[in-house]
Amino acid sequence: MTASGKLLAAAAALVAAAALFSGCETESAATQTATVTPNYARLTKGQSVALSAAGGWNYRWSLSDDSYGYLDRPTGAKVTYTATKDGVTQTVTLQAVFSSDGSSYSQAQATIVQGDEEYAATASGSSTGTSSTGRDDSGGSSGNSGGGSGGNSGGTTLAISRTTLDMDVGDTETLTATGAKGTVTWTRGNDGVVELLNSAGVASATVKGASVRVRAVKAGVTKVHAADTTGFAPDCTVTVSNADDDEE
Repeated sequence: MTASGKLLAAAAALVAAAALFSGCETESAATQTATVTPNYARLTKGQSVALSAAGGWNYRWSLSDDSYGYLDRPTGAKVTYTATKDGVTQTVTLQAVFSSDGSSYSQAQATIVQGDEEYAATASGSSTGTSSTGRDDSGGSSGNSGGGSGGNSGGTTLAISRTTLDMDVGDTETLTATGAKGTVTWTRGNDGVVELLNSAGVASATVKGASVRVRAVKAGVTKVHAADTTGFAPDCTVTVSNADDDEE
């Protein structure tokens, strides 16, 4: 083979390798999902919570309302959110970039319920003046008043139409909030068992409104949460099974 032939062959090999790498990167990015931990917290004015991102190469954070609080930085895998106002619900949005050119990305959200001191006293750890989380990212609950997991937070009349759901993979059910004061914010566990659908039928980690559609994605047990400006309702525990298992 001549020198020019060898150069052409080498160039072709480089082009093929670049195309293969690009294809793998795109395929890998398409299967990744961004997550925020924790995805639910409740604070009082002046309290903070540390948020961690996973699932991407680079991360950018934003707030639904800058007047409710602030982030210590707009980028990075770990940020701290501080509440500056009570009686509101803040949504922290994470954008995780999966590709080197920034063209592939995913979003995840954390809901921060900001109550007054009387309300915050019902959350575990609030008397220490540190952040107080009401949910964990697996969909569980902790520290609610009323003597146990899943109870109403102090003073709220909010309730969910169903406290349990039994579903098969692919099923869709509607949950409705009653007794709400202000906008209702729906969230679910980060375990991928279900997804929430907004009024347009688009899946989202957080949905606002009087009702939400829940779609079963994979077998497992998770929880769906509802919160308004006064606190959060008892959770709805969702058990999802494979249809084939039911037939057996």
